[in-house]
Amino acid sequence: MFGFGGGYNWQYGAWVSGLEVDYGFSNEKEKQSASLPLLDCPDVCTTIGTTTLTLSSKIDALASARLRAGYLFMPNVLAYGTAGLAWGRSEVTGTRSDCPDGDSCNVTTQSAKGNHFGWVAGGGLEFRLFDHVRLRGEYLHYDFAATAFKFDPKTTFNLKARDDVARGALIWNF
Repeated sequence: MFGFGGGYNWQYGAWVSGLEVDYGFSNEKEKQSASLPLLDCPDVCTTIGTTTLTLSSKIDALASARLRAGYLFMPNVLAYGTAGLAWGRSEVTGTRSDCPDGDSCNVTTQSAKGNHFGWVAGGGLEFRLFDHVRLRGEYLHYDFAATAFKFDPKTTFNLKARDDVARGALIWNF
């Protein structure tokens, strides 16, 4: 994952609060397959081969708008928690392979893109390296509501996505 972000912090003694927005490019993929008997049912059903169903999903972008609050344990070390709104974009591809015994397979593939909306929460540590340079390590959990992906007028797939991200950042402080 690679991205960028911006924000603003307020400091009250050892306490720090702030607002952040970020956008990240991702290439996270997941794939699931199941094989079932291929049936021929003119009068009585008989197995004539195998049907394989494969569902692939790819998250290609994640973004968030978050509040954060933390405490400076040392003048250059901040521990913080963060939570807010999340957005993600993904593509889902469904493939069906009907393979009758002794014949070539009939393969059908459909794809759909969609946007996910939900919440994100996590925490991290931030270290001040120099006057204007900070190093951050954080963990974020994204939880999105179910999104409908419409392949054709008859086929809709609902995807409820969750994502856990551990990331580092180099930050320039203005």
